[in-house]
Amino acid sequence: MIVFGAFFCGGVTALTGTLQYLPPRGTFTDPDMEFLVLAFILRSIYALGYAAFSAAGMTILSVVFPDTTTTILVGTPVLSFLLATS
Repeated sequence: MIVFGAFFCGGVTALTGTLQYLPPRGTFTDPDMEFLVLAFILRSIYALGYAAFSAAGMTILSVVFPDTTTTILVGTPVLSFLLATS
């Protein structure tokens, strides 16, 4: 599941990078609206892949370190927040 989530997120990220080459077909009234709708759809699919990756990662950590499950589940988001804001 963790490998599936990682590859799924990577594939959707690559597809997101190709959105800029989308030809204006006029499917909607505004060509930018088509870009926006497809970007939201891809972002939603990316969220599913990341949820699978994150859930599998937390499950693996809980199995490998059963005595410190609470510390891992609380400490991982806090640590990532502290690293992102520094």
